[in-house]
Amino acid sequence: MNTLIHDESVVPLAGRDARSSLARLLRLHLASRRVPAALLALAACAPLLQWAVRSSLSQTSLSGARTSAQQLSLLLEAATAAIVSAALHGPFGEAERIAGRRLPLLRLATALLLTVAALAVVYVGVLGTAMPAGELSALRDTAGLVGIGILSTVLVGGHFAWIGPVSYWVLGAYALTENWHTPWTWPGRPGGDLGADLCASAVFAAALLAITLAGPGRQGVSGS
Repeated sequence: MNTLIHDESVVPLAGRDARSSLARLLRLHLASRRVPAALLALAACAPLLQWAVRSSLSQTSLSGARTSAQQLSLLLEAATAAIVSAALHGPFGEAERIAGRRLPLLRLATALLLTVAALAVVYVGVLGTAMPAGELSALRDTAGLVGIGILSTVLVGGHFAWIGPVSYWVLGAYALTENWHTPWTWPGRPGGDLGADLCASAVFAAALLAITLAGPGRQGVSGS
C-alpha cells in the first residue's frame, strides 16, 4: 500500500520537474540569444514607422508620395527582420546541443516569439496611417522579410543575416518604383493579393522549417 502511494506521488512530481526544466531551458535559451534586447529594438521601430509613413504621405506634392511611404515602410520592416534574424544565434554557438531533441523546439519557439513581436510592432506602426497598400500588406511584407532573414541566418550565420532583408529591400524598393507586379516582389502588390500572400507565406514557412531542423549557420558565429 505504501509503495502504491509512493509511486502515484512520483508521477506528478516528475511531470512538474520536466515542465520546470523545459521552462528554465527556454528562458536561458532566450537570454543567450539576447531576445530581451531584440524586443526593445523592435519596439523602437513602431514610432519610427508611424513617423516615416505619415511624413511621406503628408507631402504637399502627392507625386511619388505613395511610393515613398511604401519604400520607407519596407525599409523599417526590413530592419525588424534583421533584428529577428540576428537574435536567432548565440555568440558561442549552440550550447543547448546537449539538450538533444529539445533544441529544435527551442529554435522554433524563439523564431515564432520574435516573429510575432515583429508583426505586432509593424501593425502598431502602420495603424491609422492610411498605408497605400493597406495595413495587411505591411504584415505580409514583414512576414516574408522575416523569412528571408531567417533563411540568411541558416545560410551565413546571424552576424551577416541582415544581408538578406536589406538586399530584398533594395529589390522591393526598385520594384515599387518600376511598378513590377510579380508576386515574388510582394511589396508591390496590394493587401489581400493571393499570389503575393502565398509567396511570402512560402518563404516564411521554409524559413521556419530550416531554422528548426538546421539551426543558424556557423560561419557567423564566433568560437564555433
